[in-house]
Amino acid sequence: MLECKAISYGYNDDSMIINDVDFQLNPGEVVGLPGPSGQGKTTFAKVLAGYLQPQTGAVICDGAPLPTDSYCPVQLLFQHPENALNPRWKLGDSIAEGYTPSPSILGKLNIDPKWLHRYPHELSGGELQRLALARVMTEKTRYLIADEMTAMLDPNTQAMVWNAVLGWARKHDVGILAISHDYPLLHRVTDRIDRTFAKEVLTSAIRQELRPAA
Repeated sequence: MLECKAISYGYNDDSMIINDVDFQLNPGEVVGLPGPSGQGKTTFAKVLAGYLQPQTGAVICDGAPLPTDSYCPVQLLFQHPENALNPRWKLGDSIAEGYTPSPSILGKLNIDPKWLHRYPHELSGGELQRLALARVMTEKTRYLIADEMTAMLDPNTQAMVWNAVLGWARKHDVGILAISHDYPLLHRVTDRIDRTFAKEVLTSAIRQELRPAA
């Protein structure tokens, strides 16, 4: 289980971005986390994945703190993959830094093997996102945090990517936290919508959006 207990994070004590948040994600579970922009969802994701250290509380992964000197079992995939890929490296070298994806994974994500011999600036954002995803779809990953993972993709590619990710997660019992503004998407791909964090950030406009039509 990936869990956090009473975590808080902010740039100073007077401006906490997330405050006293509890959260749990079970192996094999897909949880949706909605909310408007600027409310701390990405900061929360970074804390869960070990990019940021909480000022209070702790993140526990399968009974232990997140490792700091080896592969982290909690992987975070951002909306903009170009920020996670070295522009000076060919894409195959960037991906092989962690592990080499199987031909099956590349095929399910509709990745052309020729892309591995190119540099990031030679591919589209959607193509880079699929490569970034292939890099974390390893048996070492126990939990995946998908922060607006498919927001830049067209509907057909979005469906293809989610089918591949959910199939991989079921096979390896991987827990997924899907962060998105796309409420219909979250209801399609997740087992439940998390309210521990969302209840603090849902505005009246979003509640109106979620209200069933008369």
